[in-house]
Amino acid sequence: MGAPLTIWMGRSGSGKSTRLYDRLISHAQKGERATLIVAEQYTFEAEKALCGRLGGLLGVQVLSFSRLCERVLQERGQGLPVIGGSGRRMILKKE
Repeated sequence: MGAPLTIWMGRSGSGKSTRLYDRLISHAQKGERATLIVAEQYTFEAEKALCGRLGGLLGVQVLSFSRLCERVLQERGQGLPVIGGSGRRMILKKE
């Protein structure tokens, strides 16, 4: 069985992000792997914040929901379908 899922809720400024980053850093320093799932538009800011606090992203993954889905499909051998040249031409064809 996998690791437990932790969800923190609270008002703005209540320390959720600080607590989250501290927990991720703790896991990384112990050599454990950790995954942070964020909204699509927040991936860069989360990676930047972790790099600033941790000095890198070794052992910590920051994934958006769509990237998490892609990763699961890849691990299960069911990658996303790729459109070939003829399919691309069909989509782009003007009438």
